[in-house]
Amino acid sequence: MLYESTRVLLRDILLSLERADSVRWEDEVESAGECSYAMHQMARPLYQGYRIDPTNQTRVGAPLCERAARAIPHVKLMVRAIRRKDRKAAVESGEAALAEM
Repeated sequence: MLYESTRVLLRDILLSLERADSVRWEDEVESAGECSYAMHQMARPLYQGYRIDPTNQTRVGAPLCERAARAIPHVKLMVRAIRRKDRKAAVESGEAALAEM
């Protein structure tokens, strides 16, 4: 549930940056901060205090926590670009984050 709502939030941020003639930067900074917080909540540490039997692992895709961890650096760059009011860099970073998810 948190994963899907975060993807929707990220997609909404991108849409508002791409379509709006005049961006409400303060609102975008707040939304991007919420997105970053949700990403950090999803990305739990990958350390496990026990051994995993490598022969018994059957993963088809990357777990949600790994996807979120890979997207966090892109979301951070997006937040910085929004604070600088750099629409192009924010959109590029946001699209990269969405691709990682």
